Amino acid sequence: MQKKKNPRFSRSLPQQKRSCSYRKTSCKGSQKISRLSWTKEHKLLRKPEFDLCYEQGKKLFTRSFILFVLCHGSGPGGVRLGLTVSRKKGPAVVRNRIKRILRSFFRLNQENFQVRADIIIVPKRALDGRTITYALAEKELLPMIGKINKLFAEGE
Repeated sequence: MQKKKNPRFSRSLPQQKRSCSYRKTSCKGSQKISRLSWTKEHKLLRKPEFDLCYEQGKKLFTRSFILFVLCHGSGPGGVRLGLTVSRKKGPAVVRNRIKRILRSFFRLNQENFQVRADIIIVPKRALDGRTITYALAEKELLPMIGKINKLFAEGE
């Protein structure tokens, strides 16, 4: 007796075959930092780094944010970002949204900095975390990049 084939599993269709193109690409030799990368070297991670920036850094204000900026000299690409979002801003979803938007702003504008600095951003109470957009962050923080470059390029 011949075994009857199930028509559902008779053969694979062309669209079901997987491409192996991901195996052909290699990451070797691509050491250039792209605009889309934000590595661990770009982040303030430890409490002593935050404390030093709070104590010795310069305070700058916008309508929705307070920036603490501690300059380490002039030179390209040396911005490290720290974010402090209080629980008073709302639940974790809202706090993470604020941090995600601020990180993306700094990631996309990291080439505009002409100084090496540590920057901590603290949102003010007036900022509504549920309605914050990238456009709002860009509108308020883009002029601050120029102000930081001008302020610390003069050697203060």
